[in-house]
Amino acid sequence: MVRLKRAPPKGQASSRRSVIVGVVASMILLGGGYIWATRSGTSPDDILPSASLADLPEPKAQAVKASSDSAWEQNEEEIPEAKIAFSPPFAPDVPVHEATEEEVEEEETPAKKLSTHIPKANAKRQTFKCACLEGFKGNPYSNGGDKCRDEKQLYLEELFGMNRCYGCRYESALYPTYESANISNVLDVGTGACGVVRSMQAHGLNAQGVEAVSFPLEDRCADLLEAGVVSKAPLDALPFPDDSVDLVTAFNVLEYIPREKLDAVISELWRVARLRIFISIQLPDFDLSDLGAGQYHPENFFPKTWWEERLEAHNMRVSEMRQAMYESVFEALAKKQQKGLGLQQTETVFTLTKQPKLGSASARATERSQCVGCSYMPLVYSIYAPLTGPDRTRFMMHNSLIVGPSACNLVRGMLASPPVDLRELKGLARNEYIVEMGCPDLQDEGMITYTNGVQPALPYETASFDLVMSMFDLEFLDPLELDAAIAEIARVTEKRAFVLINTCGNRMESPNCVAAQQKEIQILKSRKWWA
Repeated sequence: MVRLKRAPPKGQASSRRSVIVGVVASMILLGGGYIWATRSGTSPDDILPSASLADLPEPKAQAVKASSDSAWEQNEEEIPEAKIAFSPPFAPDVPVHEATEEEVEEEETPAKKLSTHIPKANAKRQTFKCACLEGFKGNPYSNGGDKCRDEKQLYLEELFGMNRCYGCRYESALYPTYESANISNVLDVGTGACGVVRSMQAHGLNAQGVEAVSFPLEDRCADLLEAGVVSKAPLDALPFPDDSVDLVTAFNVLEYIPREKLDAVISELWRVARLRIFISIQLPDFDLSDLGAGQYHPENFFPKTWWEERLEAHNMRVSEMRQAMYESVFEALAKKQQKGLGLQQTETVFTLTKQPKLGSASARATERSQCVGCSYMPLVYSIYAPLTGPDRTRFMMHNSLIVGPSACNLVRGMLASPPVDLRELKGLARNEYIVEMGCPDLQDEGMITYTNGVQPALPYETASFDLVMSMFDLEFLDPLELDAAIAEIARVTEKRAFVLINTCGNRMESPNCVAAQQKEIQILKSRKWWA
């Protein structure tokens, strides 16, 4: 069957042909004008306005309008929303301006509609009203989540740990590492947004913080600032007395200190610390073109050896045993939390110990911390732990105590080669620095302790040891405390004591007496006097 089409009236067909011809002519005119303008150096904007809709006949204008509208609709469909870049991103529930009835009724000209057309996502951006908190200015299209901070403000917030706690990565391993070190108060230098201070307080420590910049304290630590827990102060002039803090921490701080202020800040860490300082530092990654500096650009970006030498120049020494303890704990916690295998090559920590001042009693004690009494241990064993003979069961070392500056080394030696039937072994040094540098692991195990200064009192029960060994200790005490120290040895031992003393024998006038050359000896007497 043949389907016939009805032919349009002559006038209508002619009208359509004239519209099509007009549209084609307009496109040729516009395209030619654009090509001519481009080749001649004239801006396309200079030529396009001359071919406006107002210059076309009414039928042609309506055709152009319809063609343009369909083109915009097609472009809206072709442009995926994901390709529209916004900074910062917008929430899906951003309010959109809704047109009023008057605006709907208002007739827009085709030219106005073309010039003001914007994709829907962009319309949201333009009509959104910023929800900035009072006092914050910056991104005018923020949804309020960043308080309308500008890029500089956001950079500083990230740098000062306001979005994440940098020190918390290292802080959690401090508690097992220093568990037996009698840490009661801590100072976090460069505390930033106070994340470490809050965490330490939650662990029961008397933690304080100091920061040189106001805005992280005021924004995140207002309660601690008001309570006096944290304070604003220059890091090269800390508002704390000398030797007043058990543990001073600085997490990723020193690498951002201006170079001319670095030595002054390190000196302040040493001054306020009583003994222990913990520092974490970012290290350069030499496999990367920017050394791994990232966007923060540290002022002092040096390898680990550079920092070791710099810190040692300020009388800070790394406690190697404490360092090994910390790294072991850190690795164990990282595995438990599934956060890697421990410290990376681009970071390091320093478990530092404050060296005593030259000429002080503590400094003199460290000079005697080597195993001076080790050469006498075979004699001690032969007397008190003989393997054969009639004294095999008479003299025993079941419970033994070693007192003296070389207690760490002597205890280690006895543990390596224990006497027969050894049950309990304790050691005591009269200087905390010796224990921190020589045997913090034995302190954690409860085998070694210390007394602050040359105090004669011993922290043990009466008659709790079979044998007390005083190894080159009594002659270094204050003469006024000597009798009390000897009485303490007699109190804690059940039966026996072995005492080693530097003396010149019974010939005190001898010029060859080695003991007379040791200036730190406080009581230099003859053997007969000591007896």
